[in-house]
Amino acid sequence: MESRALATAPHAAFRVLAILLVGKSKERNGTMMCSETYAAQYGIRSHGAVRRALQELLDRKLIICTRRVQKLKRFAALYAVTWWPVHSREGQPLDHPEPATHAYADWSPIIPALRIWNFNKEKKTFTPTSRGPHPYCKGDGSPPSPRFRGQIDQPSPLQQGEL
Repeated sequence: MESRALATAPHAAFRVLAILLVGKSKERNGTMMCSETYAAQYGIRSHGAVRRALQELLDRKLIICTRRVQKLKRFAALYAVTWWPVHSREGQPLDHPEPATHAYADWSPIIPALRIWNFNKEKKTFTPTSRGPHPYCKGDGSPPSPRFRGQIDQPSPLQQGEL
């Protein structure tokens, strides 16, 4: 619960993880499943929310897939949490449990780089630079909002007494 991987997880991913764990013991790790109809019993009614949440948990290395979905045989995908030993693979018990990997401890978020925009006074244009993140820039490459342009050539709303 204190890991960065789970603390920053979206709400749906946290709920799906709780659905996977509800009423399960460590000895059943590797046989956990969460279908859309099963998740609907716990309040997740969106068709894609369960799949997105499971993918988020896989990306954050909180769970691993022990059996892929097999639609022709009508087998559900099975999962295991990474902080317990895995006792089952492909729906069959293992002779010797695999040790817990704790892979979630190595997870770190990917933060996109932001551009800094400089204002050219002669041309009255903004140009991007690559000096690091700037608190007033958006991450999509657009220039700062007009509200913050006052700090360059014009007095700010505070200096004008508007606020």
